[in-house]
Amino acid sequence: MKQLVSIIILSFIVSGCTAKMLSKNEKMITLEGMNKLSQKDIYAQAEKHCSSYGKNAVLTVKDRGLHTFECK
Repeated sequence: MKQLVSIIILSFIVSGCTAKMLSKNEKMITLEGMNKLSQKDIYAQAEKHCSSYGKNAVLTVKDRGLHTFECK
């Protein structure tokens, strides 16, 4: 039982460390990530998405954990 509780708690902690993709298309991507651990992940996901169109990710909006990148 203790192991199960530990696994559940750990999964909640780890899930908060990654960025969540909210929307994307060939012109932009919006990601959500509230903590500093997810910042690297946010920029990496945005760059990977935009590079698939031969473009670079440019941060245009950062507000309350939401990050919108334009692909230029």
